[in-house]
Amino acid sequence: MGKNHDGQYCREKKIPYLGLCLGMQVMCVEYARHVLGLKDANSTEIDPNTADPVISLLSEQKGIANLGGTMRSAPLRAY
Repeated sequence: MGKNHDGQYCREKKIPYLGLCLGMQVMCVEYARHVLGLKDANSTEIDPNTADPVISLLSEQKGIANLGGTMRSAPLRAY
């Protein structure tokens, strides 16, 4: 259940949903799983080994360490 269920509920009931950062990731993952049929869809920030990556951290950002306000959703170290 949880966040993906909320995204699915809003999509199916046509309820407006403002997705910023994690909210947008939730909407993309939910859509990929339930509409496109990608049962293992996920963000590589949440599951780096997902079989169906639909959201990925930009390769240019992977080496950045001392930057605040990155809006990353996974427990990556930010300063």
